[in-house]
Amino acid sequence: MKSPLRSLLSTCPLLLVCLLAASCKPRPPAPVTAVPVYTAAVVQRAVPLTRTAVGLVQPLHTVALQSQVDGVIAKVHFREGDFVKAGALLVTLDQRPFQTALSSAKALLAQARANADKAEADYQRYVTLHDQKAVSDSDFTQYATAATGARAAVAVQEAAVVTAQLNLDYTEIRAPIDGRTSRLAQREGALVKANDSAQPLLILNQMAPIGVAFALPESDLAAVRAALAAGPVAVSALAQGEGQQPVSGRLDYLDNTVGPTTGTIALRAAFDNQDGALWPGQFVDVVVALGRLPNALVVPGTAIVPGQLGNQIFVVKPDGTVDVRLVRTGVTDGADIVVLDAVHAGETVVTDGQLRLLPGTPVTVNTRDGKAGAAPAGTRPPPRP
Repeated sequence: MKSPLRSLLSTCPLLLVCLLAASCKPRPPAPVTAVPVYTAAVVQRAVPLTRTAVGLVQPLHTVALQSQVDGVIAKVHFREGDFVKAGALLVTLDQRPFQTALSSAKALLAQARANADKAEADYQRYVTLHDQKAVSDSDFTQYATAATGARAAVAVQEAAVVTAQLNLDYTEIRAPIDGRTSRLAQREGALVKANDSAQPLLILNQMAPIGVAFALPESDLAAVRAALAAGPVAVSALAQGEGQQPVSGRLDYLDNTVGPTTGTIALRAAFDNQDGALWPGQFVDVVVALGRLPNALVVPGTAIVPGQLGNQIFVVKPDGTVDVRLVRTGVTDGADIVVLDAVHAGETVVTDGQLRLLPGTPVTVNTRDGKAGAAPAGTRPPPRP
């Protein structure tokens, strides 16, 4: 027995066609959900041109102090690690042998002068006799030669006195520059050798001013030379460690050769370092200022994301959807980066939330308090946990 519906459909085929048409009617598309993002405005401003490197703090002057005479250390006048001024007495050697040598040289000088006075008197007397034809030419020549030799002997002894005085002065080893002392290699009672370069008594490092040596790629050579030609080049250095503050200096040395094996150019910056913030042998982060870009377009660095064709940026259009653009980037300025094309000043770019975006995707701009709405210019995402 047929059901009433089958009987109706068999007697009315038009009804079947209507039912089939109603079942095939297309459904309306599901609404597209807007993606929440953070944004920032493209800003046009001046950007400093900087280069960064790792530098090594080095004294501008280092002196390895050695004794200039053989002697025994009699007294040490400083504590190891002290800061000393130029001319300060550091070490005294036993002076008695040198005082004796000086006294002996002075005595010999007095004897030479006495001999010279006698020889000169004899010569002057024989000059008169020779003029009167009372002595032969050979006798006169003999006395003239004796007087000349006596004067030369005086000169030799005068030089000996000067040498003895210098040797006595060398027993007092003084600081040639302002600086900080190292450990002393020898103590009181030790015999030191003259000019012993293998074992200097101590090392004296100048602390203020002080230098920082670093290197930049040879591709930066033209920019460094142009900056130096324009005037002093500012350099800042930041020592590692909590609570450290950058210190300011200037570039004072550019090497005359590019390293053939490294492809870098050696440079050095000088810092006043009156507060002792920089220490010899310390590694520091160096920032060199090479000028400014006057009208650069700047976006937060998080706005640039890598894509299959290169770096890209998501721009929020006036209708609330996003557009994807390939972009070329320039120098960085802290957390910001310079873009060379593809955007204009005042446009809004996405700084967080790009993973869910495609061209034409609608977005909801989040503000700092987490609510949806129009974000102020320059809004950046909070740090991610």
